[in-house]
Amino acid sequence: MALPALVAIRLAAFAGFGLYRGVWTYASIRDLMAVIKAASAGSVAFAVLLLRMGFRGHSRAILVIDWLLAVLLVGGIRLSIRVLRGGLRWRPAGSRPVLIIGAGAAGAGVARDLLENPKTGCYPEGFLDDDPGRRGMRIDGVPVLGTIDDITRVARSRAVQEVIIAIPSADRRAMRRIVERCREAQVTMKIVPGVQALLTGWGG
Repeated sequence: MALPALVAIRLAAFAGFGLYRGVWTYASIRDLMAVIKAASAGSVAFAVLLLRMGFRGHSRAILVIDWLLAVLLVGGIRLSIRVLRGGLRWRPAGSRPVLIIGAGAAGAGVARDLLENPKTGCYPEGFLDDDPGRRGMRIDGVPVLGTIDDITRVARSRAVQEVIIAIPSADRRAMRRIVERCREAQVTMKIVPGVQALLTGWGG
């Protein structure tokens, strides 16, 4: 009974902490912390179950061993992939948070550039993207925090004053909407090359 229950608890804990939503090749220190939290929550739940069973036939050491295996196996696989791609990322002291609009290839590239070049003084706090399939995802450890219409809410809650627009495929109408939302949120804007061209000829 204990083993099936442990498996079910582990799966539920990992799902609850969003481990299945992360992109493995972009695993980071944030993902490691999520693994540790999920493993700890699962171990606590399993301990409660064993207490109700009176620990009959089970050694207390199983809790420690189970926790270590969960962290090492799940976290180790993810972080080993990430280390091969460039190492763990830490938030530089004094860096200012920025939001990236667009969680596609361009946005992910911007996030990686910021993470790998701390001298920029910026740190990707999160993405905003209208694609429902990307909601709740983590890319390079950076979460998708909402949609473009959530700029004001997210910027205020995260103390963000700067936004980077990274949607090369956006047309002028879409860009106008994004710019208007940024103005409403009273944040400064930067636009990656390629998107900048869409602003040409707007006439204000």
